[in-house]
Amino acid sequence: MKILLKVSILLIVIFSLICGFNYFVKNKVYIKPYNDVVKEIAYKYQIEENMIYAMIKVESKFNQNVVSKAHAKGLMQIVDSTAMEVSEKIGIENFSPSMLYEPDVNIEIGTKYFKMLLDKYDDVRLALIAYNAGQGNVDKWINNGDISDEQSYYNLPYKETTVYWQKVLREYNAYKRIYKNV
Repeated sequence: MKILLKVSILLIVIFSLICGFNYFVKNKVYIKPYNDVVKEIAYKYQIEENMIYAMIKVESKFNQNVVSKAHAKGLMQIVDSTAMEVSEKIGIENFSPSMLYEPDVNIEIGTKYFKMLLDKYDDVRLALIAYNAGQGNVDKWINNGDISDEQSYYNLPYKETTVYWQKVLREYNAYKRIYKNV
């Protein structure tokens, strides 16, 4: 009887730890803020929500006020020139770069831009590479043979970009695993 009690207590402790760990992971590590905005924009542009969250997590760690060394702004780290071009395509009236600090505007512009890159390159990794390094660089790398096959994605001229696309896909896969039933 004592063994049965000990095993029962151990199972309860293990179950509690697992549930607590899952709660911690979902609420502290793989968070989903701006859920209504992300859901709407993901549906609008047919991009999986988990991909948008992965990109935001890698780009800004969910800090809507962050500015990079390259002057990229907000959650999805968008530079002014890209934002101006994309905001025209989606019909944002009177757009100004300060609007990139507004989560709904930033997420929509970033997601639409990513969708444009997916449509252009028809490859999620190339789209992520272009999102980080710029379309001009990717086109140049393709034309001069720096990107010739999938293996070359691991040896890009910009080490940061090689790390970037791998990190986004790692985070994307983690989001998919954690939120598989949501």
